[in-house]
Amino acid sequence: MLARADDVFLRTRPELSAGKYRRMASNAFDYYRGNLAHFRFEWELGRTSRSRFVEGLPLLQSLGDAHPENFGILVASDGSLALEPNDFDSADLAPYLFDVRRLVGGLGVGALLADPSRDVRAIARAAAQAYVAALASARAGQPPGPPAAPRSPVEEDVFSRGARDLRSRAELAGLTQLTADGRRHF
Repeated sequence: MLARADDVFLRTRPELSAGKYRRMASNAFDYYRGNLAHFRFEWELGRTSRSRFVEGLPLLQSLGDAHPENFGILVASDGSLALEPNDFDSADLAPYLFDVRRLVGGLGVGALLADPSRDVRAIARAAAQAYVAALASARAGQPPGPPAAPRSPVEEDVFSRGARDLRSRAELAGLTQLTADGRRHF
């Protein structure tokens, strides 16, 4: 089924396909990262979700591959740090909840690899509850934004490394232009 979902990729880029499949065979998370075409193929055939909740809804703008490694710390125009999506190479129209499924699944796979004793259902439930809370905030007219303070050791680590890296990247504070001679600051 994976080869059927990746048909065009296999025919047009056989060397990259071989490398992709080698990497996917190395561990569960790399398999998950590489199975987007298969995941979407199964979704479109109705094998991934049978929820009538989304029947008849139009396709929506999607990140396409909302797994944890496609998010990172970004700097807003006011200098604050936020955890945001940072990889849009698979962006496309997709069914409602497609991105949520990819993100929650990726969190589960990552958690199991980091600590097989983790309660993956609790992690999935917390991610889904955070999604519902964000929707409720948006419905109430509250703009999206980062949490008031990081809540977990992982978040604390990510934000502290982001702040450290921001301080060491002062050259990015102003506008730059790449030229044949290098980077020019304004």
